[in-house]
Parts: sequence; C-alpha cells; structure tokens
Amino acid sequence: ENVDENLRRVAAAFDRPPEDLFAAYQVHGREVTVVDGYTPKRPKCDVLLTATNERMLMLRYADCTPVLLADAGGRAVAAVHAGWRGSAVRAAAAAAEALQEALDCRPSELVAAVGPAIGPCCYTVGADVEEAFADRPWLFNEGKLDLWSANRDALIETGIPPSQIEVSEICTQCESDRFFSHRANGGQPAGRFAALIGLV
Repeated sequence: ENVDENLRRVAAAFDRPPEDLFAAYQVHGREVTVVDGYTPKRPKCDVLLTATNERMLMLRYADCTPVLLADAGGRAVAAVHAGWRGSAVRAAAAAAEALQEALDCRPSELVAAVGPAIGPCCYTVGADVEEAFADRPWLFNEGKLDLWSANRDALIETGIPPSQIEVSEICTQCESDRFFSHRANGGQPAGRFAALIGLV
C-alpha cells in the first residue's frame, strides 16, 4: 500500500499516471530491453532504454549501483541496475552499446550518472566476487570492491568521455538513514529505492 502510494507520488511529480512508470524484473545480468508504448511490463532484464516519452524507466536498488544515461540531444535514455554480478558483466556498457546500436546515439553525445550504491569504504566481498573481476584487480582494496569505478570504467570503455560521467560517491551503507541498504540491514530483506529517467 505504501509502495503504491509512493509510486503515485513519484509519477505525479512528473505529471504522469503511475501506469507510465516502466519497471523490470531484475535478474543481475546485462540483458537489454528497448521500451516503447507496447512493450510488456516487467521484462526480465537489468537494462532498460527508450526513445519514447510514453514511459518513465524505473529500476530499484538497495546497495546495487544505479546507472542512468541520456543522449545529450534528448533522443534516448537508459537505466541500469548493476550489483556486483551486473558490474562484473559490464551491464552499464551494455546500455551504452545498445543506445549506440539500437538508437544510433554517438558515445561522444552520451552523458551518464553513477548513483548511490555501497561504496569501496564498506563493500567487503569474498573470493567468488574477486574471481568475477579477475581482469580488473585494481577495483579492490583490502578485499573491498569499488562498484562506482567498475561502472565508470565500463562506460569509458564504450567511448563516453570521462568528463561526461558523474559519480555520486554516496555510500548506501554509510548513509542507510537516507537509502535502503541490504548490508546495513544485516543481509536481511530491505526496502528498495528507485531511480527514474525519461524523456519529456
């Protein structure tokens, strides 16, 4: 009930009905769904992109990394959910590449934001996670993973200029009074905050 009311309020802030909010069934991968006015709701993916103003893209997080991208010319936008698995398989890069291939956006014209996520100050991980990033050992410091840099680097690899990528550097575990955090909640189920992006 509270979630529905929050969604209604979010949609109203953009002068939209709640039905315009388009979410995915997040699966911790790099699958991409191109969204238009006819795309069935809740596709299994972690990357949404659209070139229509009929939908607002919305994904949910509680320590995983939100990555939002937009074409500077206002032609298309994308939203990414990147936990450690999504970051390992470069989900953010999948979004940038799909914007280029499916919607003909140039890397030099893309801007991106890496939002609040568990930071390298707090994100202690195990050997399985380190193995998933074996090609990028510089992302670790004393067993802690830097998801912010992992996603920023993935975007740069696609040709987006570093100056066009903003990283919030807000740690959700450190600031669990403002953001939901799975780790701060002792690994127990936590709420989720949402990141939204759309065309006007």
